[in-house]
Amino acid sequence: MRSMVEREQDKLLETARFIHDAGCRSISFWIYRPMGTNPQPDEIIKDNNLAYIEFRRRMEELLPGFCLWPATVKTEGARKRCSQLWQHVACNASGNVAICCGTDMMLQGAHSNLFDGEPDLILNHPTLVAMRKQLLDPECEPPDICKTCSLLEHPGW
Repeated sequence: MRSMVEREQDKLLETARFIHDAGCRSISFWIYRPMGTNPQPDEIIKDNNLAYIEFRRRMEELLPGFCLWPATVKTEGARKRCSQLWQHVACNASGNVAICCGTDMMLQGAHSNLFDGEPDLILNHPTLVAMRKQLLDPECEPPDICKTCSLLEHPGW
């Protein structure tokens, strides 16, 4: 979360040092994505966040090459390379299908449950199709849900 990077850098660095000294070969930080009942979009780390840039510099100085750095949210000119809407299917125990891995929102209406629908209709749910069109069209902005996702520029796993 942005507030941790801005206020708790020393604690994060101390934790990384402990993990390193315990014998781990690397550490990976995940960028916060606003999800759940209390999303906090102000906590997103963007690529121009000075505290994050300083944190990366300090981490690399302390433990060169130890950290696997996640993608940050791009502030300008993000390339829409996310493949999650084609590759990823998430659902809850009841079979309700999530929109993507970057949200806890579920598909709504017909063809939104794995146990009740045909796979091709579920995987081509109108919400997913509309989002895919926006991601594929170079003239369109990414879907609103994608604008706070650090995987927007990630081409896949």
